[in-house]
Amino acid sequence: MPAAAAAVYAFAALHPDRVSEQLGQALAAYFLSQLPLTFISGAFSGAMYLDGPPGRRVLIYLAVVGVAVGVGWAVMKSSASVFAPAIAGAVATQTFSLLFLGKDPARARRRVSAVAEDSVNLIILACWAIAAGLILGVIVSKYAAGTLASLGIELRLSDVAWVVAAYFALRAISAGYVHTAAFARRGKGLFDRPWINWLVRNLGRSGGRQGSD
Repeated sequence: MPAAAAAVYAFAALHPDRVSEQLGQALAAYFLSQLPLTFISGAFSGAMYLDGPPGRRVLIYLAVVGVAVGVGWAVMKSSASVFAPAIAGAVATQTFSLLFLGKDPARARRRVSAVAEDSVNLIILACWAIAAGLILGVIVSKYAAGTLASLGIELRLSDVAWVVAAYFALRAISAGYVHTAAFARRGKGLFDRPWINWLVRNLGRSGGRQGSD
């Protein structure tokens, strides 16, 4: 799924004229839905480690997700409906996974945890990359418009889709990495690295300070 999403967003960035307004809104909503989906992935990862029969894991997982979705719906009201398809699909897939862990539950748990941790790092980095790209685009358009024109470069808002495409491409790579021998040795996700974790923590603190101001 992430690989297919990366291809769609890359197409939207390359051919914005072929993307209708309705499709553009759907693509924007799907990316924004990655934020609540990151929380759901965390709940899914935690539920994988619960002891007892599969039904118990599923019930606890659905209860946690249900409360979170209910709170989100109460806060966002009708605007939350745009996230419904993506969230419903993720919950259905994860519920099935909780019921059938396979022949090696321990390995399945490690893989799910690694992918979930990677997704948190990547969504935070993607949001900051989009914000930085938009700011840089405004600055360059204002102070280097002549240079851009001479090079035949036209900056468009749709170029943000390149960042989103890169995000989903990295998500696809992360999902594939947990099936490699390198993951078996490290036991951590591809993007669970000290420097990446440091960067994500500091970006999060920066965002928190700006929000408080």
